[in-house]
Amino acid sequence: MTLKTNFHVAVPTAFYPDETLNAAVTLDHIHRLQHLGINSVLVCGATGEQHSLTLAEKLALLQALDHDQELRAAPTFELFFGVASIRQKAAVTLMHQVNESHVVKGILLGFPPYILPTQAEAAHYIVQLCGLTTKPIIIDNDPQRTGFALDLAHLTLLIKNLPQICGLKTTGTAPLIQPLQKQFGRSLALYAAGELALNTALDYDHLFSIAGNLHPQACQHWFNDLVTKQVTATEQKQIAIYTRLLFQGSPLPFLKQQILRQSGLDMGSCRLPLGQH
Repeated sequence: MTLKTNFHVAVPTAFYPDETLNAAVTLDHIHRLQHLGINSVLVCGATGEQHSLTLAEKLALLQALDHDQELRAAPTFELFFGVASIRQKAAVTLMHQVNESHVVKGILLGFPPYILPTQAEAAHYIVQLCGLTTKPIIIDNDPQRTGFALDLAHLTLLIKNLPQICGLKTTGTAPLIQPLQKQFGRSLALYAAGELALNTALDYDHLFSIAGNLHPQACQHWFNDLVTKQVTATEQKQIAIYTRLLFQGSPLPFLKQQILRQSGLDMGSCRLPLGQH
């Protein structure tokens, strides 16, 4: 399976007031983005409060996505699902189900947070999970959130030997980008983790957008113009305003508040302590 979209909106997960999962409103927000012309979303990533979700909640969210008739009727819509867990056993269970999904087109595979595996342990984790799916995989190398980053040698070996790996999402690991670009060229897609990552000079060609939840069409046009080096000063200024507003405090509570204000979709609060005053 080949992925074709380069702009993906990383969607938040909706919760009820008691912090239980609200899969229905999560789907409503995805449908809204679809109707506004967005062709790809990421569910259960960092913006989706991935590591606050239990395995049972992740499976329930995946089941809701897979049974959604609007998503099943849109074969070209590229839906990514995040797979990561502090326990490999839980990630294995989730990966089995993701591989069977009719609507998930790609997987964002992240490392366990907090436990700080060795490079060899983390590489083994990737090998084991990649062996459970035929879907395209983007490695999420995000030390800002997990405290861990796979090094260049192990990344290179994994990309060479695991054909499912088609991309790398990275923050805080800029020294890896140029060597990987030199070795793999455009066969390895480079995914920026939100608009702030694009403030660097790195040559990202894909984006998991956060501001796209609020300004989907503007952000999508801006990023495509950025990739083709046709972005205007007006576009750049407008996206800078959106990004500054989003990241001036805690971004996820602000994001959910603005979604409610714009669309009437109540995605609830974030799980505490996020959003706590």
